[in-house]
Amino acid sequence: MAGGYFLERPGAKGDAFDRSPLLPSRVVSVSGCIADFALNTWWSSEAAAAALDFGVGAEQLPDLVEWYRERFDRDLGFPAVAFSRSVLEEFVAEFVVDPGDLRLIGCALPQPYCERFLADEATVTGAGRHGVYEMIERNETLDQGATVLGYEPVSCEHGLGCSWLCNGLHTEMATSFGLRPDLSTGLLSALEDAERVIELIDAGELAAEPGPWMPWQISFYAPRP
Repeated sequence: MAGGYFLERPGAKGDAFDRSPLLPSRVVSVSGCIADFALNTWWSSEAAAAALDFGVGAEQLPDLVEWYRERFDRDLGFPAVAFSRSVLEEFVAEFVVDPGDLRLIGCALPQPYCERFLADEATVTGAGRHGVYEMIERNETLDQGATVLGYEPVSCEHGLGCSWLCNGLHTEMATSFGLRPDLSTGLLSALEDAERVIELIDAGELAAEPGPWMPWQISFYAPRP
């Protein structure tokens, strides 16, 4: 089921994981530990100053904040999740002069994991509803026209947390189990590979942050012609 759409600067936080030869110079990820996402709680001009790194001009910030506030809860969720591909395309068309290496991606959770995700997220207290939770609750599929890039094991507690890359688990998986991420994305090519990583985490054979851990499918949307 669709977990939402993100506009990301791929691997912009690359220092969060080791510069392994097993990974490309810039990875694709739905973890905020690794990628920077547009529309990340841009409630004020101060917070929206991060938009400058996404190709938005300083003079546009007041209009961007107003645009963001009008769409939050309707088209956008906390903290940087879009409920449709089109709202991200609207943002780029209206505010971004040069998209550069920005990527519009969608994430989806395989059906067998959705019930557990919703049940676990419902027990989180002291925080607002996460946009990914809202998307999974809608029980929708991702928009058509995407290219599936691969799968990423991600911890889930109030949304999307740490990637398996944050712990350098890709190195251990390659050394001990011969499982390697794709050299063009840093993702795992098959769902079964991501599930294998999660099985080892759950069994305590791989040291990682508390879970639950789930395998998220990540797809790429090319700009519309």
